[in-house]
Amino acid sequence: MRLLILLLCSGAWSTWAADSMQHHHHNHQTTPPLASDLRDPFAWSAPDATPSHAHESMPDHAIQVHQLEWAKPAEQLQLHASAWIGDDDRRIVLRSEIERQSAHHTDQLWSVHMWRPLDPFWNVEAGLAWEDRADAATSQTWLSVGLTGLAPYWVDTGIELLVDRQGYSKLQLSAAYDLRITQDWLLTPDISLIAYGRDRPTQHEWAGLAHLKTGLRLGYQRKRLLIPYVGLTYQQDLGNTAKQRADTTDALQGVLGVRFWY
Repeated sequence: MRLLILLLCSGAWSTWAADSMQHHHHNHQTTPPLASDLRDPFAWSAPDATPSHAHESMPDHAIQVHQLEWAKPAEQLQLHASAWIGDDDRRIVLRSEIERQSAHHTDQLWSVHMWRPLDPFWNVEAGLAWEDRADAATSQTWLSVGLTGLAPYWVDTGIELLVDRQGYSKLQLSAAYDLRITQDWLLTPDISLIAYGRDRPTQHEWAGLAHLKTGLRLGYQRKRLLIPYVGLTYQQDLGNTAKQRADTTDALQGVLGVRFWY
């Protein structure tokens, strides 16, 4: 599966590079992309802020660790991270979500997507995802399509539909918001929901809403690219999943972690 993801990345990158060269050759006949400042709420924080002049897309990259945290009392290490390479017209995005409680209890989800903007605030993505959960009989490979972006009031929003070759499906919804309390302190509430399309007991999946996870984190941002934080998270199984599972999850935890990007 990891070899397949690498091959997909290689092919997508070759396509992007060829298209970029063609775009550069015909740059006098095409409309330049929207300014990247339109997608950045910090660019509009000043009263007299205006978007920068439109410019030609240039290759770029970024790595962002959204959550690297230790949870108590579960003694659980969690990592949610992403990396991308590309420009304002198209990108290759790699994401990972890892929750490790012990050497024999690790949940992980890896995905690679092609990313394209729909408008200054919303993006569409499509690609592959690989999931391995400790409570599932086998790992799973999914086809994935999603929508990410900024909802009104700068709510960071994600919607992702995953479908496997047997027709089973999984829907993931997420939302988060950075509320700046002072110049250095910010409060970040977030929520995520997972639903399944059909029952699959061997994977501990039952149709309907299955999992809820929400959190509230207080971060200190003295430096723009680094935010240590403390907070609380709560997770709960829902619907048929809560009824069918003997080890149903209903837990409140404290977390200590850091966000950073470069």
